Amino acid sequence: MDWAEYYPSFISSDLKAEPVAEQATGPGASSTVRKLTRQVEVADIGCGFGGLLVALAPELPETLLLGMISD
Repeated sequence: MDWAEYYPSFISSDLKAEPVAEQATGPGASSTVRKLTRQVEVADIGCGFGGLLVALAPELPETLLLGMISD
């Protein structure tokens, strides 16, 4: 997963670290997955309005949190 789109402030500036993998985006196509300086550590799947993430954010200030809602 290329998290760089969602966390642009954490894209690695170390050119040696990029690319870390290839990811298919369609028939015969690929894109480069960019390395982040930190990794997503907490994912709340089906987070609703994000109450858990709002509560965790002050407790985990140096942690990347991700909330995903479903339709």
